[in-house]
Amino acid sequence: MFCAKCGNQMEEGALFCKQCGAKLTGESNVDRVENNPPPPPNSIPPEVSVNSSKEQLYKKIIIPIAAGIIVLIIVLILGLNGKFTSGDKYVAMVKGGHPLDYPDKTYETTFNGFFDKPEWKYLKAENGLDIVQFDGECTYYGKPAHMVIQFDVDAKEGKFDIYAIEIDGVPQNKLDIGVIHNTIFSN
Repeated sequence: MFCAKCGNQMEEGALFCKQCGAKLTGESNVDRVENNPPPPPNSIPPEVSVNSSKEQLYKKIIIPIAAGIIVLIIVLILGLNGKFTSGDKYVAMVKGGHPLDYPDKTYETTFNGFFDKPEWKYLKAENGLDIVQFDGECTYYGKPAHMVIQFDVDAKEGKFDIYAIEIDGVPQNKLDIGVIHNTIFSN
């Protein structure tokens, strides 16, 4: 007995073709096959190979490419709307800024002159604030100290304020923050 769809020789009593999966219906398959010569050995019916090739191409190449393009578009849209940012603009804003009392001294120049190992970075606070954090080493009451100064940045308004200062991990109160700030800029 032969499969009417692909011409594969089948075992007597088989219900489905092992080659192409076509349902066999008994005598009618034999009659149809006898009128059509079987395909050459080791040949795959064109409809099987083309369909499976298209399906594999679709699964392995087209779907991942389409998904990648969609992700790229989303990232670009969010990036252009400011949802993702490296924080460079915030850091640059603080570095180039100056206190009202010291219009000729930028934070960058003053901090780089006052502190050893100055480091600037941007942070997005849990409360949604855009924070620029400065870390540096200095002398505090005659002893080496690590100081962290955080600035709350409002880029839309073009303003920023000192948000917090810590010395060796100890938060400073508002009065001490003002004294520390003036000490850094008056040197």
